Amino acid sequence: MAAPALATAEGGLQIDVIYHVDFYPEERAGLEAWVERVKPKMMAWWPILTSALASPGYTPTDRISLEFYRFPPGATVSLTRGNQVIVDPVHVLAHLHNPDMFGMVAHQMVYVVEAYPRYTPAWLAQGIADYMRYYVLIPDDPGRAFDASLSGFDGGYQPTAGLLDWVEQRHPGAVKSVNAVMRQGGDGPAELTRQAGAPLETVWAAYLASNPAAATPAAIRARQEGQGRL
Repeated sequence: MAAPALATAEGGLQIDVIYHVDFYPEERAGLEAWVERVKPKMMAWWPILTSALASPGYTPTDRISLEFYRFPPGATVSLTRGNQVIVDPVHVLAHLHNPDMFGMVAHQMVYVVEAYPRYTPAWLAQGIADYMRYYVLIPDDPGRAFDASLSGFDGGYQPTAGLLDWVEQRHPGAVKSVNAVMRQGGDGPAELTRQAGAPLETVWAAYLASNPAAATPAAIRARQEGQGRL
């Protein structure tokens, strides 16, 4: 049975906090303290996200629920369903002092804003979510780092985010245009190709040849050290 929602309404966004599991008192206190730290960030991120990913005819929700649900061992630790951002409380409690937990919520919030129809290329939806997380909302987050030898432009997450940032820097408005096409059920990769002005394989090669900071050994070490703060 879900606990009663706690809500805050500031800046046009309401956040409902819902606990789907029971905890020891000290665990509940830890989660509630974490919620009080992440809610202001969510409030600040929301207008940035909705502006950056605006498109004609789209009206973003004004209500999000942040829900704690215990996932099976080995499963995901966070996901989004509609306007629900669902996180595993065990994972959060184990990493309370790692700022990556805030980034995890930021990433899921982007999915809420994207509101793409089914069958959207997952790698590009993931890439846009990480682009917003790492290059717009939290630009000093070392989690943006990736090993270029392990992924291509369609690897999703950090690699695709890095490519999107590179294209956006050269063609401002590219990400917003790709987002708008995908929200209408259109061909996002084709729109990204059009915005970049070249096949994506060619753009990816040029991006890597530019020696992106996110793909350097130093950046990868920083990411590993950041994960070590868990």
